[in-house]
Amino acid sequence: MNVSEATKNAYRENSIQKEVRIYFPDLDLTIGTGQIDYESMELVESLSESESIEFVGCISSSFKITVHKVSESLKNERIFVYISSGNTEEIPLFHGIVDDVSISADKSHKTLKCYDELYTIGNIDIADWYKSIEFPTTIGRFRNQLFNYLGFQQEPVSLPNDGVSIEKQYSPNTMKALDAIMSICQINGVFGIVNRENKFEYRLAPKSEAAEVTEAFEFQKTLDYQEYVVNPVDKLTIRQTDQDEGVSYGEGDNNYIIQGNMFTLNLDEETVLEIAENIYPNVEGFYYVPFKSDNNGLPWIEVGKDVVSYQAYDYDNSTEGNPVYKTLVFFVLSRTLSGLQNLRDSYSAEGDEFQRVFITDLQSKVETIVEKISEIVGELEDYSLNYVSVTNAAKVVVSDGDEVSIARTRFLVTKETQVMINIEILLDCETTVDGIEYNDLVLKARYYYDESLIDTRQPIETYTDGKHILKLFYLLYIEDVLSHSFEIRLVADGGSATVEIGNALIVLSGQGLVQDTWDGRLEIRQAIPIGDVTDASELSVVGIDEAITVDLQTPIPIMAEDEFELMEMTVVNGVNVFGIEEEVSFVLTEVPND
Repeated sequence: MNVSEATKNAYRENSIQKEVRIYFPDLDLTIGTGQIDYESMELVESLSESESIEFVGCISSSFKITVHKVSESLKNERIFVYISSGNTEEIPLFHGIVDDVSISADKSHKTLKCYDELYTIGNIDIADWYKSIEFPTTIGRFRNQLFNYLGFQQEPVSLPNDGVSIEKQYSPNTMKALDAIMSICQINGVFGIVNRENKFEYRLAPKSEAAEVTEAFEFQKTLDYQEYVVNPVDKLTIRQTDQDEGVSYGEGDNNYIIQGNMFTLNLDEETVLEIAENIYPNVEGFYYVPFKSDNNGLPWIEVGKDVVSYQAYDYDNSTEGNPVYKTLVFFVLSRTLSGLQNLRDSYSAEGDEFQRVFITDLQSKVETIVEKISEIVGELEDYSLNYVSVTNAAKVVVSDGDEVSIARTRFLVTKETQVMINIEILLDCETTVDGIEYNDLVLKARYYYDESLIDTRQPIETYTDGKHILKLFYLLYIEDVLSHSFEIRLVADGGSATVEIGNALIVLSGQGLVQDTWDGRLEIRQAIPIGDVTDASELSVVGIDEAITVDLQTPIPIMAEDEFELMEMTVVNGVNVFGIEEEVSFVLTEVPND
């Protein structure tokens, strides 16, 4: 960030008055330091929070502050925040949207929790826009058209795979903007972030050999670091699922895997190899030591751009009366700036020594939800003849003390049967409630069968802040042939849990299921083209839609001695079902065994 040395020195000394200016442009409202509760400010920025480095980013920055004597309604308002020190220049700290306002009992204080605009525009449904653009196009043209449609500026840049040509691969009912933005970043090996000028910026990992220290600390409150170096990537693999061999570039052992990216679906091997070659220079050669520090707050430091150094006691080379210090250099991948007059910075970078064998499915799940569901279904194949699968099309928030329905289904059985429910949920847990810090979040799952609580099995999990996977499984044995319902609810204590769109993967499986109806928070997302049924054998490859009725008819055999068997069709088992515009009916008949 372009900041004068005079300004930097003022913050380094940490001894002069700091001033914060908060501006709400649509209200033409300014709040100054005199209306800010003492030391209540907190800014969190991050490029990567995972244990293995992921070249994607797209983590929304957050800003939190408590103000008083403000009568205006501030929820959902745009907010700009600036900081200055004495007579120095203002430094932009944050641009975003007020997501939540907590009001004190006497209504004199308001705590604002805000996120940058990626948090807002990321939830925009771009399905209609995607279906309207002309294909073939290039990834570069796609990203420029996308950001124009979203009305959000990008920092001008040429990305390595901008020129790759892509065809239309989806006809979605739902597609979130964040999914596409993350796919763009991943397929170019860059970190996406909204910068201090409120523009979307693509940041490159620095080449460690050539990295220059931008801020040298002589003193710090704490410094903890690992004894190992996160080794640089020396091999890159692109694949659609973990069942694919994929296409690889590079000959090393520290493999970085790109899986399920929306732009690589159905591309030929030669094109995928070209993409890998283009990405490789952006991801190789970056190595670093994981660390966490606490020091003076320097608001111009930017994650992924700045490199800091500290003087640390050299235990091995020091002797009594002759201490020796060594210089340690670290890359800032995450930071928390907090306080005001006592402005503090906490920097960190996490990482395993070697890349994990598998990194991520991007969590954008544009179409890879189908693959992950298939993995869950694979666990049930020994037990089931048919199954249906869904994901959540709406964000689910389980607040402290609440009981919230995650999934509810109605189903009909035609004979005594086992019905199995298997769920995998990606939770983002927060263990701070109304400003009170908890050590963990206790999350309880409750099962309801025909509206009655099943009290024989109530799974309980405990989580700290961050992302976790909750896996649930339940087996019902049904002796009648009636319609039934099954519901899963989560209860939170000591924090809250958020399930983003597409992060709950649910499979209902059973012997003898012939009809299913899903309602509540869960629905099937992402459309595929409708096909014509001209032969019974084609049923396994036909795309159909969300409202399905099945009529069973018994035809009259041509000859009495002919043998027939019933052809059953399940909603998702060789037949892909993703919500569409109109109801579709199929008539299934008995057909000869041959």
